[in-house]
This record gives sequence, structure tokens and C-alpha cells, in this order.
Amino acid sequence: MDVTVIRKNRKTLSLEVKNDGAVVLKTPLFLSEKEISEFLKKHEMWIENKIRSQAERKKHYDLTEEEKKILRQRAKEFLPQRTAYFADIMGVGYKSVKITSAKHRFGSCNRENGICYSFYLMTYPKSAI
Repeated sequence: MDVTVIRKNRKTLSLEVKNDGAVVLKTPLFLSEKEISEFLKKHEMWIENKIRSQAERKKHYDLTEEEKKILRQRAKEFLPQRTAYFADIMGVGYKSVKITSAKHRFGSCNRENGICYSFYLMTYPKSAI
């Protein structure tokens, strides 16, 4: 496993797996190589799971323009209905539903109660949506 170690003037360790699967460890200046190795060994399963998860997520975004068009249409048909359904159950209101192409945020709500969803949600099972 290839890990980029960045030594900084800090008190804690920080471990991150980037979207491309790169592993970055930020560490205090005083930490020894042995302590770094022990930390990485202790978190090896977490790192492997994150790398696998990032690879799985990437599959959801490698789509042709035609596939994106189909997903956007499915989202426009499905997500407003689901929003109305759950808004009714929860007793809340909303102003509008907008479909976006966001890759890192599947949904959000603005201060005017407008709801935005990413059409990439449609690549997941309905139970996850």
C-alpha cells in the first residue's frame, strides 16, 4: 500500500483516502517511523475498505452521456414523488425540487425550502434512494 506521509506542526494524526484511492497520512513532526508504521498497520482494514468503497463509488460516475440523460429523466419522474410522499409523512413543506449533476452531495435544501437532488442517486437501489 502506497501512503503519502506529510509531517506538519500538529498534535494529531489524520488519515485520508482520496477519491482516486490515494492514501494520505498527516502526522506530527515528532512521530517516529515505527509509530507511523504501527498506526498504519492498526488501520489497514479501514484503509482497504475505504479504497474499495471509493472504487465502487467511481463506477457510479463513469457513465455515457446517454446514460446520464436517462438517469436525469428517471430522477425527474421519481424524486419529486418521493419528496412529496415523505414531506407529507413528516408534516413539512418544500418549495421546489431540482435535479442536479452533483457527484459529492446527493441532496440539499436551501433557505427557501428548495430541495436539490443529484441524478446520480438513481444509480443506487430504491431502498438507498
